[in-house]
Amino acid sequence: METISKASFGLNESLRIAIPGYYTLALFYLYLAALNGRFLTYGLADSLLTLVFGLGAGFVLNSFNYPNRRAVYKKDQPSEHLRKISQRLSEELKRPEIELKTTEVDREHVRLYFYILNNFFPQTFHEVVMVRGALYYSITYVWLVSGIFGLLGIATLVLEGASKCLTRTAGLHLCDFEVLIDERHVCTVAAYSAFQLMIWFLLTHRNRTDGALTIIFRDQIEWLDLNAPLVRYLIVERTDPRVFGHLKLVPGGTE
Repeated sequence: METISKASFGLNESLRIAIPGYYTLALFYLYLAALNGRFLTYGLADSLLTLVFGLGAGFVLNSFNYPNRRAVYKKDQPSEHLRKISQRLSEELKRPEIELKTTEVDREHVRLYFYILNNFFPQTFHEVVMVRGALYYSITYVWLVSGIFGLLGIATLVLEGASKCLTRTAGLHLCDFEVLIDERHVCTVAAYSAFQLMIWFLLTHRNRTDGALTIIFRDQIEWLDLNAPLVRYLIVERTDPRVFGHLKLVPGGTE
């Protein structure tokens, strides 16, 4: 089997943090700039705070793990396919103990899936799975964050209009903090909101992102079916067949 690249794994995991985090920070910065053009002159884009806040936002989003909580992610997973295989083998061989456990504590089907993914999938296929998985993760947060900021812009315009009607002043007062909206930038906020909602619509329309994830799962299940003898051995014996080659190298090992 080909050796899995640890460097590429680290890069993909880093992108899962950096892309959503810095995208969120960028949209927040543009939102402030749309409210009042003076924010463009503060130099936040070149400051150390940008690096810190971007990483912070990325880690926070990563901790929520929203893309992997969606219903489409939990449907037809390769790990669930392994569980069904183990259930069938358990009934066929009359050995209930080999059925993979799915409790929150054990999750044997998930652990075996990752073992196969990281130790038996060819490197090229493994890279495809990791890269496409990272893209799904990042794109999901891109459309989610775009939708949130698009609605935030609309809410800002509604509150600004309500403030004018009620107080006759062009501004929003939050506790002791006053947000003044330059009338010249009302159209800017509206354009900002429309653009973000357009991004949300284009990325969610016809479930393109969900379709890509389905293909990732389907391809892995196909590989598991094509390598059925290996999968069967791992489930029934709970032993990596490569271990016997290592034992032969040990003095007195199995012949």
